[in-house]
Amino acid sequence: MNMNRLIWCRTLQFSLLIAAPIFSVQAEVPSRTDVVKAVCASGGKKVVFAARKHSTNHHWYANFGYYATDAEKKYYLHGGALCVVDLETGKLTKLIETETGTLRDPKIHYDGEKMIFSWRKGGEDAFHLYEMKLDGSDLKQLTDGIYSDIEPTYLPDGGIAFISSRSRRWVNCFGSQVATLFRCDADGTNMRELSANVEQDNTPWMLPDGRLMFTRWEYVDRSQMKFHHLWTVNPDGTQTQILFGNMHPNNVFIDAKPVPGTHEILLVRSPKHGQTDHTGAIALLDPMNGPDDLQSLRDVSRTIKAVNKKGKTIEKNMGYCDPFPLTSDLFLAANGRNLIALDREGNETVLFSLPDEFDSELVLYEPRPVKAYQRETRMPDRINLAKNTGTLILNSAHVGRNMKGVKKGDIRKLLVLETLPKPINYGGNIWDHIPVTPRGSYTIERILGTVPVEADGSAHFEVPANRPMVFVALDENDVTVKRMHSFLSVAPGEVLSCVGCHEERNKTPDNLNQSLQALTRPATPITPIEGIPEIIDYARDIQPIWDRHCASCHNPDKLAGDLDLSSDYGTVFFNSYINLDEKRLVSHHRNGVGNTPPRSVGDVASPIFEKFDGSHHDAELSPEEVNLVRHWVHVGIPQVGTYGSFGVGMIPCRSDKDLTERQRSSLEKAAEILEANCAACHGKKKLPPIDLVSADGRPRGRIVYSLYNLTQPEKSRILMKALAKEAGGHAGTVKMKGGKTVDHAFFKSTEDPNYQVLLQTIRDAHDYILTNPRWHMEGFKPSVEYVREMKRYGMIPETYDNAKDPIDVFDVDRRYFEASWYYPEGRPAPPYENKTFSESINSAPDVCEGMDVTGGKIKPASKNTCY
Repeated sequence: MNMNRLIWCRTLQFSLLIAAPIFSVQAEVPSRTDVVKAVCASGGKKVVFAARKHSTNHHWYANFGYYATDAEKKYYLHGGALCVVDLETGKLTKLIETETGTLRDPKIHYDGEKMIFSWRKGGEDAFHLYEMKLDGSDLKQLTDGIYSDIEPTYLPDGGIAFISSRSRRWVNCFGSQVATLFRCDADGTNMRELSANVEQDNTPWMLPDGRLMFTRWEYVDRSQMKFHHLWTVNPDGTQTQILFGNMHPNNVFIDAKPVPGTHEILLVRSPKHGQTDHTGAIALLDPMNGPDDLQSLRDVSRTIKAVNKKGKTIEKNMGYCDPFPLTSDLFLAANGRNLIALDREGNETVLFSLPDEFDSELVLYEPRPVKAYQRETRMPDRINLAKNTGTLILNSAHVGRNMKGVKKGDIRKLLVLETLPKPINYGGNIWDHIPVTPRGSYTIERILGTVPVEADGSAHFEVPANRPMVFVALDENDVTVKRMHSFLSVAPGEVLSCVGCHEERNKTPDNLNQSLQALTRPATPITPIEGIPEIIDYARDIQPIWDRHCASCHNPDKLAGDLDLSSDYGTVFFNSYINLDEKRLVSHHRNGVGNTPPRSVGDVASPIFEKFDGSHHDAELSPEEVNLVRHWVHVGIPQVGTYGSFGVGMIPCRSDKDLTERQRSSLEKAAEILEANCAACHGKKKLPPIDLVSADGRPRGRIVYSLYNLTQPEKSRILMKALAKEAGGHAGTVKMKGGKTVDHAFFKSTEDPNYQVLLQTIRDAHDYILTNPRWHMEGFKPSVEYVREMKRYGMIPETYDNAKDPIDVFDVDRRYFEASWYYPEGRPAPPYENKTFSESINSAPDVCEGMDVTGGKIKPASKNTCY
């Protein structure tokens, strides 16, 4: 039988077809031996792979590092091997075997004689890059330190791209570390970050045209669970752009590789927010129709749709990972302990399984054919590492998708924001310990300033390099016209241009024969906004405005409009803050999917601004106050201005070990009272939790935030709404759905024993907050995890004692942010490794006019002269 005319098949479970250049022939049924021969003839005779255990967490990205709340608890498990199997002979060779370490991510060099891989040796916490010959000899360690380096790939210029936690940040919505895209020379030197992402990058791989393809997960004021799609970047860090999927929520597109002889890409489609260790369906993508054409993506592996007990449709047979295309029609992949061959119609054959001598928990990962590979196109460098800025050219701010109602001249400037990385974050108890916003912005955003937009819609401006920037298009009154829900970055010295705002990615400018007004002048630097702090803190900057103008009527006693704008604090947020949010008086994107219509999000959609001109009970804010509130809304209504606030003084608290026996007892009694009096109408699941410790890690519903007053416990709404009016409460009869009338005055008097139990529970919460003060309260101390990470990053001294030493978390945050900036060649870059405080200070880059690094403290420049 002529195997050149044969595409393999299986009887019953497997079918093998031959694809000739001009016509197809139905072949006789081959044996498994014939399938193996087809694989071997296509370059897959020998395959290197890693064997390791599943990660300890179900999140697709959580497979290195340690848990935020317990540095001794790891996301990886011990044991595994790096192996080569000869599919023709069946011979298996263990190149490296470890009982206490972890091996992963082999990648064969272009010459087919050596490979690079990631190895966490036994007794070490971090993964590092190693290189060795394919017979196991000449082993070299390329990277080291306290941070993990994973998922390496060779670059055509001789360098190596990889993913690393050297970016020193944590996942914005979970308690695991972030790894972003880096590159280095072949020997591990000259390390440089290619990505400005504050979230996760994954699985870089070269495309034939010289671009580096990778998975980017990011969310800026939009859903944290829906956008993890394919992007590309040049190996020098320039021209970062979407390849596929950023306009389409759901599914993780990962482990992508180009298919030989085609424009297609083979990838894993991991459903919804992804599955453990990148598992999912094997899919083919043809990107030639642009990044938004969903018809260009189709599953190859055979998935099954089923309905679960809750009536939801789910996908099964989703255990594939690490696909590798041998030819345009024949692919390798891993599935559990099996190495399989797969054709584009979904027919599959098991080629090899881990033998019984391997630990039963080990799984097969990253199969890579052992052969020589053609180098991809080498792109010329377009960066200038001597610069710490880049240049952006906008063709027209009035052009783009979803721009209905925007006329030329409406947009007069761009507000430039920077989304800031997190030095620590908590997962699971997401509602309890992330006090930035209630499911809105997950990060704090810095206000860099504004740049002008010309009458023709063009803009030409200079921006800091390697920083994640977000733009808000403003009108002549600084009111929002359109908001960006992603981020953009430029490499050092890069000149980057775009057609418009959220334009079709295949679109070219309409005004090609016209000169842009913005290009008649040099690039404009960003102009800082006078009187507006770079980072807005609600307690420091916004609450005083309500205290001056609003709280005399909107307080727990008067409660005008059922709105409390006093400075009393609740379980997680100021009651004023959560009242504004619950009443929809201020607008943010609320975890949506992005590309919102013009004038639908932000200050322009915030009714609170209608109350500021003096017509509302003489409440007249000064222009400076209105401007401050406006910019607070521009940055996504954050409550906190420091990540040092995380994990401290929040209710429910993090552990019942923090509670006294009396507090535990009152909690149990309070829960019984709520169930007896409220469950009949509200149901158990809708009852607000009274617990200081959350049973499932999160309160049930946002309404819980406004029900408790931890400054004045007796003024808590959960009490006042159930206390008779004659006793000083607000309770009365309420008409329920269906016409039933319910008397809400469960407590006729404050002497009611049940009332007293609830009151005491809230007083216990009040006492807990006093002994665990928040960032805006006297005696505040950051969490032990914040201190641990900032010591690790070299931002605070190893000798710092959180129990007795003073600390300014705003200042520590600033040092941390500035340490991630790009600093040009010839100037000392921030250290990647942990150093003592004095060493860190002495090595801090002195690159800004007005910055003083003497005395152990960085003083911010008076002007934004260095970004």
